[in-house]
Formats: sequence, structure tokens, C-alpha cells
Amino acid sequence: MVTLPVDYNKKRINVSPVGFEFDRIFIPLKEKKYDKVILISHKGEDSDRAENYFNLLEKEIKGIKIEREYCDVNDLYDSLSLFYRILKKEKGNEIWINLSSGSKVVAMAGMLSSMMFGEENTAVPFYVVPKIQVRDKKYNKTANEFTKKMEKKYKNMQIDKPESFGVSRTFVMPRFKIEKTDPELINVLRIINKAGGEIENSKLKNELVGLGKINIKRKSKIENKSAPFVALKRKYLDKMSSLIEQKLVGREKIITLTEEGKNLLKIYGENFD
Repeated sequence: MVTLPVDYNKKRINVSPVGFEFDRIFIPLKEKKYDKVILISHKGEDSDRAENYFNLLEKEIKGIKIEREYCDVNDLYDSLSLFYRILKKEKGNEIWINLSSGSKVVAMAGMLSSMMFGEENTAVPFYVVPKIQVRDKKYNKTANEFTKKMEKKYKNMQIDKPESFGVSRTFVMPRFKIEKTDPELINVLRIINKAGGEIENSKLKNELVGLGKINIKRKSKIENKSAPFVALKRKYLDKMSSLIEQKLVGREKIITLTEEGKNLLKIYGENFD
């Protein structure tokens, strides 16, 4: 695994989704000195099986602070939203995101999050290659030994067989910068959403004027009336063509959220900066 320059002012945080893996989470934690591990598990009707791995990891991890987080690991936007909150909370620390231990969807969310929300060299996505996988001949014997050992060690802990064993190698994934969405645009989406998903152009203008987001020095009666609408269009609406739809109903322009706009709100939620 790539080693970043040591900065003793930063804490080292490991973020690992939990599926039916043990070694791909546990061994990297042992090999590197982390101050904290954030374990992500699935929330939903079928979460009980993975919850046993959650409990098992908590019992086996020693000397590292453990935090639990939950999301729908099969929902990209819910997963992105959780990663956004984690990276926002841990801003300034050195964050390592394990892409190999959960669902494919949550792995995609982890990778995207490192590029969308992670500052340079602070959000590092990495992948763990196992030594033994389900398709390998040694798997069944090793899996049976592992589950028997853990069930004996921790009575009544019925765990599914892990999907892999050991670690062959670990490598950092390359990242490409993705521009962070302008917070001002997200705030406009939030205003529209709170209005029920659509709002009159004049009401949106009034909201933004009231919040001090549109401030125009007016010189004439005509400019006095039209300037805030011009500012609204230039500062916000022209930049949001994929996030909103505008249609004329009578003499009033109505603004509604597109699917892309709704999905951004799913990621960023009510708190965005």
C-alpha cells in the first residue's frame, strides 16, 4: 500500500464497508496504524447476516477506536450521501477507503467520493486482493475451519462463510478530480424541494432576495423590477440546466427539479458547504 508523507497533526482513519469479508478488512487494519476505523453496514430487511460480521470484527479489532455507520449499500445515492458525511466530518484527517470489502455499489460510491469530496492526498481509495476466493480449491476447507473457530470462540455467533481469505496484495486506486458542486446551487435546489419540487420563478426570486443571495443596486423603475430576475437567471438558473426544468404556465415561469437535481439532494442532504 502506498504510504503518504507522515503528518502527525492528522489522524489516520480507515473506512471499511462490511459484507461477508473478514481478512480484507482485518489484515489491513493490523498492517497499518490507524486511529479509528469506521465500519459501514447495510440498513434494511436483509441486514442481519452481515451484522454478524459487524459484531465479529468489533470483537477481533483491538487498540483501534471503532464507529458504526449504516446505509443502503445497494443504493448509490444513499451510499454517496454517507461517504460525503464521513469525509466532511473527518476533513483534515488522512482517510483510507476500503473498496474491496462490501457490495459493488458501495465500492463505486467510495471511489466516486474520494474524487468528489476528498481533498488531495486525504481521501485514499485502496483495494485488497485476497489469497483464497470462493472459486479456489482450498476455499471450502479454510472456510469451514474459520467458521467453526469463530463460532466456538464466540458462542451463538452463526456467521456465513467468508467470501475470501488472506491478503495477496493491497494497492491504491488512481483518482481523477471531480469538481465539487457549487453549494449555492445546492441551496437553490433545496428551496425548490421544500416548495414541493416546483416553484414559481417570482417566489424563488423573493426567497433568494430575502436570504441576501441576490442584492441589486437599482437605478430606475424598470431596473428596479427586472434586475433581481436577471440576477437570478445569470447567477443560478443558467448554471442549472441539467438540474431544473423551466416551463411557462400562463404568464408565470415554473421551475421544477429534474431527476439529476433530485439525486444531488439525495447525496448532499440538508447540510452542504
